[in-house]
Order: sequence, then C-alpha cells, then structure tokens
Amino acid sequence: MHKRLENEALEVLRTCLDLASVDVRATADLLGRLLGLDGARLAALTAQLRSRGLLQEDRYGLTMAGLAVAAKTPQSELRPIAARVELDTAAA
Repeated sequence: MHKRLENEALEVLRTCLDLASVDVRATADLLGRLLGLDGARLAALTAQLRSRGLLQEDRYGLTMAGLAVAAKTPQSELRPIAARVELDTAAA
C-alpha cells in the first residue's frame, strides 16, 4: 500500500503547477520563499515527489502524473513571501 503524500508535498506540487501556468520557472529558492520552507524540508519533500514520479529529476517540472495530481489539489492560500536579506559587509 502506498503511503499518502504529505500536505506540504502536495503544496509544493500545486505551487509548481501554478508557477508554470503563469510562465515562471520554479526554483528551490522561490518555492522555499513562497511556501515558507527551509532548504532541508524542501529537499525532503522534493525527494518524496521525485521518488513517486511526480516531479522531473533535474528540475521542478511536473511529470504527466504530477500534473494530474497537482490539478486535483486545491490551491492553498499563499503566505507572504519571505524577503531575501543580504548583509552589506562593507557598511561599518
């Protein structure tokens, strides 16, 4: 019996679909910021999706099976995007 996908994994899948629908390429940084996930958590969810054949191996593109699952998944309310903070080491 297959274990169900976690809700966060489904959110990753649906967000990849939503980004593709507006012609924006999904990246780990963008997905992490949109979904409020740290790099390790996103990597674990991505591995889960890829092992089930729902995400392409080399990028965050959906496979045909992933497209079918993502299309059935309702949109979740997006969280505010976390700002990318870059420290200015030259400022004293």
